[in-house]
Amino acid sequence: IDAVSGNDTAGQDFGNFELATIAGYKFWDFDRNGEWDGEDEGAWDWTIELYKETNENGVWDVEDELFKTTVSADGLTDANGDGAIDEKDLGYFEFDGLFAGTYFLKEVLVDGFVQTLPEDGVYKVVVDQSGELYLADTETEEDLLFGNDKIDGPGVRTPGFWQGKLGQTFWYGDSTNDGIIPGTG
Repeated sequence: IDAVSGNDTAGQDFGNFELATIAGYKFWDFDRNGEWDGEDEGAWDWTIELYKETNENGVWDVEDELFKTTVSADGLTDANGDGAIDEKDLGYFEFDGLFAGTYFLKEVLVDGFVQTLPEDGVYKVVVDQSGELYLADTETEEDLLFGNDKIDGPGVRTPGFWQGKLGQTFWYGDSTNDGIIPGTG
């Protein structure tokens, strides 16, 4: 633009946007109560996925775009950026550099584990134009917790036929199958 005395030039506005960060924790929920408390501890090396809403229906579904993935921290570095390496780093995860929009967080479930938090398996986070986060079903960003515990194993059963007083059953080693054949008692 040539600056000339007496000339007005309109439409030369500048705007800024603060990029957002979504962060939380992955933890072992040893008492399976859906809360990080007591003897529970952070869990490392679990994949957390961030989806960007594409269909604008406000609910996570398979049409939403997998936007980023990360892995919960092992506690050996200052993952949460508080200046100390401590138990607050174990299980920490974050996604940064996010523009305005609606995002969904999910963890990648691992065979042999049951998820205890969140109840429906997904967090919804809305980032507004100012970079502020609005979290559905939680109070603060610190409430973005994914809890899991190991599914109780079948004990000493081995695949094969097992018979009890109520009838014959078969178990083939699948942890999601209790071994009961329908109609056998």
